[in-house]
Amino acid sequence: MTFLPAYLRGLGLSGREISTVFTVTPLLALVVPLAWAYLADRTQRHDRVLRVVVGGAWLGFLPMLFARSFAGVFTGWALYALFAVAVGGLADAFAVARVRAGAVYGRLRLWGSVGYVVA
Repeated sequence: MTFLPAYLRGLGLSGREISTVFTVTPLLALVVPLAWAYLADRTQRHDRVLRVVVGGAWLGFLPMLFARSFAGVFTGWALYALFAVAVGGLADAFAVARVRAGAVYGRLRLWGSVGYVVA
C-alpha cells in the first residue's frame, strides 16, 4: 500500500479525497473487528469466519483495480477495509486456540510465514 497515495494522485484525486479514503480504515477498525470476533465466538467457527474475512478483503479490493473516480475508489476501499480490519485479530485468536488444542506454535508461525511469502 506504500504507493497507493501516489497512484490515487495519478488518477486525479485531490489530497482531501485521498485522505478521506484512508480515513475509512481507522474508523471501521473501531467497531468492525468486534463484530467479526462476536460472530466467530458465537458460531464457534473461528476458522470459517477467518476464511470469510480474508476472502472478503480480497473480493473487496477487486473494485479498486477498476476504479477511476473518487466514488469508485472510496467504495472499493471501504469494502476492502470492512473485512481487512479483522484479519489480524482473528488470525491471532485462531492461533491461540490451536495452540491450546495442542498445536505447536513454532509450526504455526513457520507455515504462516511461508504462506505470507508465497502470497
